[in-house]
Amino acid sequence: MSSTAQRIGVVAHFDFDGELAPYVRRLVSELLTVCERVALVSSSGIDPGGLEWVSAQPDVIFVDRPNAGYDFKSFHVGLEALGPLDGTEVVLCNDSFFGPLIPFRSVMNRMAERDVDFWGMTASDEIEPHVQSYFLVVRPQVVASPAFAAFWSALGTPADRAEAIERGEMRLSRWMTDAGFQFGAYFEPTEPQVWLAVRRWAYWQLAEDRPTAAKSDWERLAQERFLSDARYWFNPTVLLADAALDGSLPVVKLEAVRADPAGLGGRRLFESLERTNPGGLPGGAEYLRRTARHYRDRQFNGRPGDDILPVLEMISYRDQPPDRHALNRAR
Repeated sequence: MSSTAQRIGVVAHFDFDGELAPYVRRLVSELLTVCERVALVSSSGIDPGGLEWVSAQPDVIFVDRPNAGYDFKSFHVGLEALGPLDGTEVVLCNDSFFGPLIPFRSVMNRMAERDVDFWGMTASDEIEPHVQSYFLVVRPQVVASPAFAAFWSALGTPADRAEAIERGEMRLSRWMTDAGFQFGAYFEPTEPQVWLAVRRWAYWQLAEDRPTAAKSDWERLAQERFLSDARYWFNPTVLLADAALDGSLPVVKLEAVRADPAGLGGRRLFESLERTNPGGLPGGAEYLRRTARHYRDRQFNGRPGDDILPVLEMISYRDQPPDRHALNRAR
């Protein structure tokens, strides 16, 4: 962001109980360290205590809207509330993660050195290359472009989660790159992390065959993926969620803790983060307990007796990636 540009933020909020959880309050407070103004857009409403907290923040605009259209609808409403946007850098995020685990100012300073037009905390090639929209930063040249305006005009009100992902997250990256803009990500997996992710992916691809699937089977599948053009086809917030432990990934998605789709031991991961980041996940444990009943369909559904928790130790950062050139020669 240039020294003459201002930065604003939008937080999409939803809570089944209409509360403004402590971790969300911290997120808003952290955004205020790098944004001049923040719009908190809720599609669930907020309890009196939460409204009192918001009213005490002079640079926060609260917007209450109907629960329709998912996060990108909230983003659109928030941008309209904060407009006009000329010469502005925009931060769009939701409340689906705990963090940041390092100051946002450090994140912004590092990304200021990157020659990209829009970026996210993470990006993925899963389905198609895109910036993951739980935390997305759009620089002024994109905000001022006809493509950005056209994107919001075409958004409409997505009817379900799949449509919201396609018309929001996927389409934004696609339309902006088609317009000539480049994107990047704060978290860029190293070669060992890519190898780790594809090994974990391969392990769970063969999960239905366990315990009969031999280690050599999923190792072979991992090597094939590691050598292919599909090596980045994974969700880093899921398969590399434990990168938050060393701070290289400055957030942890609630899904990685609550649903634990990669079977990494989400509860242990959360407890470890609480120990290593005092105050970084305020009220997180209570929030997870309070909302658990609303997310029963997203809990890990492994078979009883499945030995899922040791996956962190079995497929870990201690494993060094193979020599890709040697593997190719051996094929």
